[in-house]
Amino acid sequence: EVARFLDTKHADHYKVYNLCSEKGYDPKYFHYRVERIFIDDHNVPALQDMLKFTASVREWMSRDEKNIIAIHCKGGKGR
Repeated sequence: EVARFLDTKHADHYKVYNLCSEKGYDPKYFHYRVERIFIDDHNVPALQDMLKFTASVREWMSRDEKNIIAIHCKGGKGR
């Protein structure tokens, strides 16, 4: 459902960031535009991970003014 929504509303202009270390999925559902940052639930991420994340977001967003990002973790409150 999420992939269908993103494909309908933001085709070719979205990237998904999975911040969950516990659970992954096949990135093919999102046309391989998924980046995973392994952050354990209810833990502070390492500075190196946050710098990698923000650099990736900055690079993706600067490619095209139509680009968006979708960020998620496991339960929606731990990270």
